[in-house]
Amino acid sequence: MRGRAAGRIQALAFVAAGAAYPWLFAGEYMLHLGILVCLYIILTSSLNLIIGYTGQFAVAHASFYGIGAYGAVLLVTQLGLHYWLAWLLAILLAGLGAWLIGFSTLRLKGAYLAICTFAFSELFRLMLDNWTTLTNGANGIIVRFVPPGPGLPGMPAWSFDSRHRYYYLFWILAALTVWLVAHVVTSDTGRVLKAIRQDEILAVTVGFPAMRYKLFAFVAGSMLAAMAGATYAPYISFIAPDLFDINETVYIMMIMMIGGIRTIAGPIWGSILLVSLPQILGIKPSVRMIVYGFILIVIMIRLPGGLSQLAAQVARALSRGSAAPGPGAAPTSPTLAKPDDA
Repeated sequence: MRGRAAGRIQALAFVAAGAAYPWLFAGEYMLHLGILVCLYIILTSSLNLIIGYTGQFAVAHASFYGIGAYGAVLLVTQLGLHYWLAWLLAILLAGLGAWLIGFSTLRLKGAYLAICTFAFSELFRLMLDNWTTLTNGANGIIVRFVPPGPGLPGMPAWSFDSRHRYYYLFWILAALTVWLVAHVVTSDTGRVLKAIRQDEILAVTVGFPAMRYKLFAFVAGSMLAAMAGATYAPYISFIAPDLFDINETVYIMMIMMIGGIRTIAGPIWGSILLVSLPQILGIKPSVRMIVYGFILIVIMIRLPGGLSQLAAQVARALSRGSAAPGPGAAPTSPTLAKPDDA
């Protein structure tokens, strides 16, 4: 319970810091950095629901991220739909694709599931590369429209034509994603997902429909990834197949592991470190993966719970220091927080 409370405090602190970020760090570059951090919080939290809490080693997350991006852009440019309608339809399309893929592959486990989802990821990339009449192939698509802002009667029309507005859009979506994942994993559904991860046969034996719960987590996580893609595409103004290949999935998994798998605050910590630090320090892309690998090795050896575990330990040390017992107080035994609680 104490670890879970620490995780919630971390999440609330990040929400408050995110709201104040544009005022503390002014400038277009810093706003762009904040948008990228929020984007990867969405992607990592959604993958954490699938791999971390449910234990399904699916590696097609970037494909659903791409379905959201390409779906929203093509529905606007080819069919002339309103952006927010296209945004919603792209997310639903990714959910349908995730249901079809999950229904046929989630009966597999471990390496077999990874191979099948990897095959889907490669098929999606090849489709984007070769269906040139629709996707423009490897040359990508230049996105020329600006999403309109939601309007109210009597309110003047506006749009997301500045990074300041885009930042708050991504910040709201990231906060909603973290809240939604936290709500799921702390509910009865989340307890069943954890039971399936630990012992699926036992969970089925006591009467839980494991396939239904695994499919729910897979579809929900994939739809959240598509939401990130559908929102990010008009912001970045360009999409191409190599933005959504298996390397992107590996990058998201690395953020999840370094931040803290099966934790609520882990995707936030991991996104801040792996997205912002290389940009601030100016680490070259050719060296970046080497640095990430080194950080991952150190984290796995010294902090199996990731950066979220370190933050929880610091928070507990500070709370013990501020509430030190008196001279006649009885000693208390220390408690260890599990990754699922943070």
